[in-house]
Amino acid sequence: MTGNLIPEPAAQMGAAEMREAALAHMIQALEWLDRDTSLSGLVGARLQAAIDSMCIECGIEPPLPDFS
Repeated sequence: MTGNLIPEPAAQMGAAEMREAALAHMIQALEWLDRDTSLSGLVGARLQAAIDSMCIECGIEPPLPDFS
């Protein structure tokens, strides 16, 4: 650890790499939420909106989740 709350690998990442990692985790969460029919669609919709907003801020094309 570096003495702060950020794990060592994350502390060595650049801003772009951290955004990509965050987006990847958000996409995974969205895919997981869509598979669980007991959860409200509102949660997934809000997560999708957060993903889209983050992509727009970063100037990248929002990825499409894999619902297979």
